[in-house]
Amino acid sequence: MPLSFPTFYTLSGVKSFVSRHYEISCISEIKTIVTKPSYFKERRQAMKTSSAINCFFFALLSIIIVALILPVHAAEKKKFTLQTKVIANISRTTVYLEDKPKHELTQTVSLRTLTSSNPDFNNLDVRNYGQSDSVAGTGSHRGYSFYYHKNGDKAFTKWKGTHKTTLKEDKSWETNAGGNIEFVDGTGMFDKIKGGGTYTCYFTAKGGGCEAEVEAEY
Repeated sequence: MPLSFPTFYTLSGVKSFVSRHYEISCISEIKTIVTKPSYFKERRQAMKTSSAINCFFFALLSIIIVALILPVHAAEKKKFTLQTKVIANISRTTVYLEDKPKHELTQTVSLRTLTSSNPDFNNLDVRNYGQSDSVAGTGSHRGYSFYYHKNGDKAFTKWKGTHKTTLKEDKSWETNAGGNIEFVDGTGMFDKIKGGGTYTCYFTAKGGGCEAEVEAEY
């Protein structure tokens, strides 16, 4: 349908209005509207094409901006060692079973210090929760260790293995242990940490500790 204006919307009147409120270049656009009935159909098609192009470039620009602004934190695999030393035993509970001589179920909570070849794990406090099933000091064990980092972040591991206690001629004893350790989770920079490795431990009546070789991704 041809476009028609009310009689009071003359071209000169519109030109005067546009001159006051818009760029002069808009006047030619208005002339086209008045003289070309198919203007709006062509204009809609052009706007669709222009809108699609604009949306594409806007999306592309958004991706580039996000990539430049947001910090990139790609998980990195690291190999390192962990060494713990017992500094205090908080609790120890033992249940003696009657099926075998010297059959014991033991649950312990201890505090340890941690040193590491990895600066992220060096000089930390560790709380250790362990359970063991032993006959005359030899058997299996499992538990969890919580690593408390200086900035407030935490890393959690679980472990299980076997141990053997040997009595010496001087009636002293020593226990050697070993097994597998696994990172199960954490907070802060250690959120969703994963990995693990193997460990060995050595204990006597004077104390002891453990050493592990691990690979972790965080």
